[in-house]
Amino acid sequence: MNRLGGCAVLALALVAAGCAALPAGPGGPGADDLAGTWRIASYLGADDRAVAPLAGTGPFLSFGTDGRLGGTAGCNSFGADYRAGNGRLSVGPVVTTLMYCEAPGVMDQEARVLSLLSLAEEFRLDGDALVLLDAGGRAVMTLARAPAPPPTGSA
Repeated sequence: MNRLGGCAVLALALVAAGCAALPAGPGGPGADDLAGTWRIASYLGADDRAVAPLAGTGPFLSFGTDGRLGGTAGCNSFGADYRAGNGRLSVGPVVTTLMYCEAPGVMDQEARVLSLLSLAEEFRLDGDALVLLDAGGRAVMTLARAPAPPPTGSA
C-alpha cells in the first residue's frame, strides 16, 4: 500500500473510532442503555433548584442506537450526535428549528434545557429514571423512560 493510501485508511479508521459509542463495561452503562425516549421530569433552573417543565409542553429526548439524539424542549425540535459509555456522555453541537413560541416561559425553558444538555458529561440510570450530570457530578436533568408505544397491526 502506498503512503497516501495508508494515510487515507488511518484517517478513515480514526473517523470511525470517533463516531463509535464509548464502550460499555464494568464502569457503567452504555449507549444501548440510553436507547429510547425519555420524558424530561425536571431540570436545573437558573437558581440551581430542580424545576418541573411547564405544563403541556411535553419535553423529551430520544436516544437512537445510531449515535443520534433528538427531541423537543417544549417548542422547537432539536437533534445532535452523542456518544455514551461507562456512564460518560458526550453531546455534539445541537441543531434546532427556529420557531418562536408565544406561551409564557417556553422559550426560556427551551434555552435552559438545551444549555444543560450541552453541559451533560455523565449519566446515571436507576430503573426507569435517567439523570444527566455535569462535569462536577451535579444533576442537571432528570428524565423518566417513556412507555413503549403499543404494537401496531391486527390481532
